[in-house]
Amino acid sequence: MKILPLLLVLQCNFLFAQINKTDSIKQHLDSLNWNSFTIAVTYLAHLKISPNAEELTRFDEKQVAAMLFKSLSVESKTVISHLILFKIFEPEKAGLTTTYNYKNDSINSPVSFVTFTYNSLSWHFNIENRTYSISDEEIDRIKNYWKAKLNL
Repeated sequence: MKILPLLLVLQCNFLFAQINKTDSIKQHLDSLNWNSFTIAVTYLAHLKISPNAEELTRFDEKQVAAMLFKSLSVESKTVISHLILFKIFEPEKAGLTTTYNYKNDSINSPVSFVTFTYNSLSWHFNIENRTYSISDEEIDRIKNYWKAKLNL
């Protein structure tokens, strides 16, 4: 009879651990935004994700992938979710390009905004406002890419 309570305790501990794991993933996902990555531009652009975003790469791939896929729909989370998905599923593919867009379309005028592209996802950084943006078309396109890639 002592075995039954022990099994019950072990099963409850397992379920509690699974709930905690899901809560932890959700907590990490909730904190993602445009500040969850940095791009340092010297001679080449270098992209780095935050420790909080990096933590998501350590969880079960399938569980995190489904939650990251949902985050792709949120403009402030699209880029970082895409970065994390690539880090998990295609780490060998890492291509960041930077395009400078000048006012008056003249190289002699100041830079108006910068377009970054990472593995086919493009977004903009407005120099004057110091804000990021991404088009709805880009979000839809990258969601379709990951939907097919993850078989969702």
